[in-house]
Amino acid sequence: MKYLYKVVYKMSGRERYIELSPSNKTTDNLYSYKRGIAQLNFQIPEGNYLLDPSSVRICGGIRWWLTTAKLAADVPSAANGPELTTSSRLNVYSTFQQLVLRSLTNQTTIEHCRHYNQFLASYLPLTTSAQDNMGHLNESALIFPNYNINQKTSVRIDDPNSFCVHLPSGLLNGQPIPLAKGWGISGLDLTLMLENDAQALQTLAGTSVGYTDAFYELQDVKLVAKLIEPPMDQLSKLMKGGGGSLTYQSISSYYDTANSTNIQVNFNLGLSKVRSVFIKMITSDKLNNITEDGFATLMPLQKTTGALADIKQITWLKGGTTFPKHYPVNTNVKDVPTTPATDCEITRDYINSVLSFDKLQHLAMTVDNNNRGYNGNMVSAVGTPYQKVRDGGVVYGLGIKYDQLLGEGVDFRSENWGINIDCGLDTANAQSLFIFVNSEQSLVFNQQGVQVIS
Repeated sequence: MKYLYKVVYKMSGRERYIELSPSNKTTDNLYSYKRGIAQLNFQIPEGNYLLDPSSVRICGGIRWWLTTAKLAADVPSAANGPELTTSSRLNVYSTFQQLVLRSLTNQTTIEHCRHYNQFLASYLPLTTSAQDNMGHLNESALIFPNYNINQKTSVRIDDPNSFCVHLPSGLLNGQPIPLAKGWGISGLDLTLMLENDAQALQTLAGTSVGYTDAFYELQDVKLVAKLIEPPMDQLSKLMKGGGGSLTYQSISSYYDTANSTNIQVNFNLGLSKVRSVFIKMITSDKLNNITEDGFATLMPLQKTTGALADIKQITWLKGGTTFPKHYPVNTNVKDVPTTPATDCEITRDYINSVLSFDKLQHLAMTVDNNNRGYNGNMVSAVGTPYQKVRDGGVVYGLGIKYDQLLGEGVDFRSENWGINIDCGLDTANAQSLFIFVNSEQSLVFNQQGVQVIS
């Protein structure tokens, strides 16, 4: 049984559904960063069954308040706090700052995605469509790709708004997960770290006056999922096997800042099978700032004017040499500085780094949200304010895919990963770079425990 996942993938058996409250459940079943409840923890117990990862949902209610008094005057409305809103790209997802998946019994970390909501800010627009955002994602995550409608139908409510969201990740987007001891991972511990209110919320007018105490609150939160109980003959074979392995795609996150015309980023990834890397950029002063959208996916910006600091050249590096493209990529702006269009090669590479072109079925990137006609300031006489760009806001990022031919990934254990970006950035405006690495990992398990091989 070299690769257990190939066996369980074809398994059939009796299905049953579970519903779990957080192991750190509060007496009133209310959860908010403001109250000091910084995480939600769920424990799926070990047993002789398989977890269907695609079925995992976090469900509950959410509402927004202007102060902790939670009086009638504290409900955001046209009269009370009319500017308070959330990211129209993420909404409920904006409250999940980190996702951690561990073996329940052994507490071995299987996947830890830091900056999880920032990851989703890049991932969702490239894996869903505008119709998805107005349809099932509006129903499940309260997402609507319009800043005005998102506010009126989600934030301005008197009662909790229900949600039920899947958690995209390498492990939870993959094969059925055996939860048994010996022939599985010995249960699953799922933890969501909650985001601070200043980052999760934002105002439309660029002012914090009257909103410094605003916060979100989750209630009646539960995890629901489907379990598969193998037939007795298959279960007997699994128990006799004594162990196995599971291959999955893991998302690792890194963070860096830059404030120069020549941005240079290098990391020792320590990973043997890197499939792709994609980068989300945002001006650092927009983070943890309720007057800004801290999840926007923007080009580098100039400090005062909010004008785009045009990217003119990108060089991807491995061990200090150009790789996988053996040449610097010159953008269209380098040749035609006044062009309103983004560079098609950069855009294609970015999309391909998140989801291969041959698997692309849904895309929320449009000509309205992927161009150079916006401004990075909330109030601007030149260009559309970035927060109010049509189709859910600006969609932009950098990325590269490494497994174009064999699909086995690239070894970065002994050589640093890097990127050089030549742009027009002024030194006064620091940019935050959220870097997400997709790599193949193996999970090996037996009676002695669980081990992750990177």
